[in-house]
Amino acid sequence: MVLRADVARAAERGYATADEEHHPGLRAVAVPILRPDGSVFAALSTAAPAFRRSMDDLVAMVPLLQAAASELGVRLPAR
Repeated sequence: MVLRADVARAAERGYATADEEHHPGLRAVAVPILRPDGSVFAALSTAAPAFRRSMDDLVAMVPLLQAAASELGVRLPAR
């Protein structure tokens, strides 16, 4: 149930985060790369050591990641 809630929250926000849940000392943020039909093709993420970047710093990068993901979505092969 927790995983489903996390996935739903990420879908609603348009990005996912990881704040030391999987690797102590590492924070990350990711956005989907969508195909022109709206289906998910891949993901684009960035990560940083927790001592170097706050979660707020990484979330502030979401618009840049979304812009890059949007461009990749139309440039990557359809399969």
